[in-house]
Amino acid sequence: MEIYKINSEIKKFDLIQAFRGLAALGVVLHHAALSTNGLVAKIPIWLSSIFEHGFLGVDFFFVLSGFIIMNSHFDDSKSIAALKMYGIKRFVRIFPPYWPVSIALIFAYFVLRGMSQGARGDFSWLSSLLLLPDAPPPALSVAWTLIHEFMFYVIFSLFFISSRIFIACVTGWSLAIFAAIMWADDAQFSPLFVRLLSPINLEFVMGMGVAYLARNAYRRLAKPLLISGIVVLSILLAWPYALEQRALFGLPFSILVLGGVLLERQGKLALSRPL
Repeated sequence: MEIYKINSEIKKFDLIQAFRGLAALGVVLHHAALSTNGLVAKIPIWLSSIFEHGFLGVDFFFVLSGFIIMNSHFDDSKSIAALKMYGIKRFVRIFPPYWPVSIALIFAYFVLRGMSQGARGDFSWLSSLLLLPDAPPPALSVAWTLIHEFMFYVIFSLFFISSRIFIACVTGWSLAIFAAIMWADDAQFSPLFVRLLSPINLEFVMGMGVAYLARNAYRRLAKPLLISGIVVLSILLAWPYALEQRALFGLPFSILVLGGVLLERQGKLALSRPL
């Protein structure tokens, strides 16, 4: 079988951008359905059953994030300069868009006490401003995803120090998550370790693995991978227990990303303008 090597200079894939958009749209529809049902009127059951799965867009996005970060920096040098540039880009990526929303929301909670159905007075200033794990939630409740993203960025910074240290750290992180899944049901962890050992973090690792595999993959596996990803995703969606172990969805999303990237690099994937 012929080996297909991805050009290391290729950093951006149209399909990945489309996947990111679809993942974000799924999350928006999920929250829109919740708000509509709670504040306006009940939407049809068949439509609600579709929208309620939109939260899986977060899982898809975590896989995509792992892929994008690894693919973008795979060939970067191990140096302080590269680490500094990475840190600046990640900071600019997260905080300037996040702070105005979070600060405005904090102000609104103090001024408009009845603006939310939930109790928002016990939010964490630490997580609301710095995205650091804390027992109370951030003022912007959905910012919990950014807390995980920020932790991942910090861990990935080890990549610019040493490949061996980075691989050892990611391996240890993954094993610790598996250990927590298996044996730590009744353990009491600090907010930091609750976030750090959450199974959903494995999706970042899966995404990084896809970026590595995609650089030396068999060309003919592209379409079978896409089909397999769709089949596995369909099986998990039909299995109610899978939603309780949502990190499982990282597997079909990873397969879809790998197959899609290989197909696009062959020039056999043309996306429509709406995507």
